[in-house]
Amino acid sequence: MEVYSFQHYLSGGTNDKQREKMKRFILKALDIELTPRQKQCIYEYYINEKKMKDVAKDVGLCISTVSFHISQGMKKIQRRAEYIRC
Repeated sequence: MEVYSFQHYLSGGTNDKQREKMKRFILKALDIELTPRQKQCIYEYYINEKKMKDVAKDVGLCISTVSFHISQGMKKIQRRAEYIRC
């Protein structure tokens, strides 16, 4: 898996096949690296494709806190993607 594909996915610029592949990768990484809150926020945002405000409402956090959990978790996932690529 290329890091480019990961970055491209995050910006929303992928086809359906690439999106499904990245979803499977994220699901694997969720179990390995992340805190329970990071898992929950990332799963809802990327896998269930909910808007950030809806994730915040569902988990009972403010949007900025959800954004923080997502960004920190995605950094961990990106590091794993870079490790796999090497």
